[in-house]
Amino acid sequence: MVARVDLENVHAALRLSADVGLRPCGFFELVTAFKIFDFWHHGQSIYQTTSVSVRDLMAKFGLRMDVKLENFLHIYLHLREVLPAEFLEFLSAKAQVDADVGAQLNLSEAKEARRQLRLHFETNSLHIECERGPPSRLRQTLEKYIHSRGLEHKRMIVVGRYAIVEMAYHGDIFAVTRYGTVAY
Repeated sequence: MVARVDLENVHAALRLSADVGLRPCGFFELVTAFKIFDFWHHGQSIYQTTSVSVRDLMAKFGLRMDVKLENFLHIYLHLREVLPAEFLEFLSAKAQVDADVGAQLNLSEAKEARRQLRLHFETNSLHIECERGPPSRLRQTLEKYIHSRGLEHKRMIVVGRYAIVEMAYHGDIFAVTRYGTVAY
């Protein structure tokens, strides 16, 4: 568990591990987990929003502890509980490619993996919030709407009243959004 994998002191430790033949894994990035939470609830970019401090994370979730290590642990436990499995999987994959870049393990492959991850989860995806109508019908309504436009999607994550839809092609995002509100 780290605040961020992309910090220089973390990179130094990752490079030392790589020098002795180890590939560090299993990171949980608190700041990125919060950005994913924010993306899920508000559609804010995971990659372009500014990072927040652990103190700010504590305040946002209403957690109060005096010891920094306890702060990390409480944020970790809270985010592990509230983030859906699909987002935790993305967090794990992102932390791993960032760690591989930091350790400079197969650097060109790691950078390409990072680029692909961003394409799949953010660049080619729509963030949709169900403002009216039953959230239980959100997946069905979105699939019907997308297919009625002759478009394809690769993946759809629906949790409660929010959906992340990865379109097959980046240009399809404009094709979906230019039609405006999806009614059901």
